[in-house]
Amino acid sequence: MPVQKFHNIEEMKATPVPDRGLTLRARIAANLSRSAALLPPFERPRGVFKFRGIEEMQAQRDQWEKERALAGQKRIRAAGQD
Repeated sequence: MPVQKFHNIEEMKATPVPDRGLTLRARIAANLSRSAALLPPFERPRGVFKFRGIEEMQAQRDQWEKERALAGQKRIRAAGQD
């Protein structure tokens, strides 16, 4: 999308709004469903976890997120081979 510069508010009001055929809500819903199909659901191991500090807890959370991202990449590669 090109960048537009305006000198005053009246010029902003005069610019036409592009019609994309779908409402903003429908476009957001389509993008969310597409991204949800690519990433596996977030599955955290069940139970209560004890950590010695906030750094250890954050490291564990980062590890879970990395594993989820890798699983999503594998799903994308597998879908691309079909």
